[in-house]
This record gives sequence, structure tokens and C-alpha cells, in this order.
Amino acid sequence: MPRKKKSPDTNTEIPLVWTDQPAKRQPALALCALAYIALGTVLIHAVFRHTGGLLPTVFGFLALAMSASRFFAPTKFTLDADGVRFEFLWMRHRMPWANVRSAEEGHDGVRLSPVSEAGLARNMRGMILPANANGEPSVARLVALVDRFATARTTARAAAPAAEEKVDA
Repeated sequence: MPRKKKSPDTNTEIPLVWTDQPAKRQPALALCALAYIALGTVLIHAVFRHTGGLLPTVFGFLALAMSASRFFAPTKFTLDADGVRFEFLWMRHRMPWANVRSAEEGHDGVRLSPVSEAGLARNMRGMILPANANGEPSVARLVALVDRFATARTTARAAAPAAEEKVDA
């Protein structure tokens, strides 16, 4: 009996909740990040050991550790009919579907942004929904959910200026 091909995971049931922890998925990169933090701390201590004592070393270690915290600590994502939410350590961020102006599909997930024009603002104000790791949803499933809920995206907004131009002409 021939085997059936598995269809992509496009199940659009909600709420969808998953956790992402990049350090678990990439242990070699996690070791490199730990080595970077350790070497940075040693370098800071070597530079400031005679002038600042232990305080600059502790501050430098904390700054390096916090800069890598998104990589090491788990992030919980929740996607529901109201929008997308992520929870990371003490931070919580929510992006309602009405605020999503652009959605870009990538190989590792979907980037949502409240800014429709390409540029730095879109990248800085956006949110990445990671996929295909630790039992998380596939990119196809995330795209299906975004298509279902994020109705104010760039594609929907692009028709409005064209209608205004016809009125002016």
C-alpha cells in the first residue's frame, strides 16, 4: 500500500501556545556564547583590576549576560484571535492583529511588524514568531494563522492609495 504524503501543518486552531529557547536548539552556539561572556568578563577584569576593583567586572559580566539572555532563557509565545503575545523573563509584549501592518515569511518563522514600509523601523518594532523547533508550529501553520487574522497588512492597505488616485484623476 503506498504511503500518503504528509500535508504541511496548516491547522488554524487557536489559541496556539509554544516555547522557544534557541540555546537548546543550538548547543554549539550556546557554548560559543558562554565562552564570549567568560572571555569578556576576564578582559574587563584585566583592564579594571587596578583602578575599579571588582565592581566593573561584576557590571561587565551582568551586561554581557543580559545581552545574551534572549538566547538562553525560554520565551513563551501565544497566538490567539486577539493578537500575538510573548513572555520573556519579566517582559511581556502584545501585538493586536489590528496593529500588524506587515508579515514576512522566513525560513525560521514569520516576522510581524506594525510598520508597513521596509526599513529599520519595521525591524526594530517587529516581532518574530519562531517555527520548526521544539515541537513548535511549522512556518506554513504560522503563515495560515497570520493570513487568517492579520487583515490590516500591507497587501490590504496597498489597495487604498490606488483608489484615492483614481478620484484625483
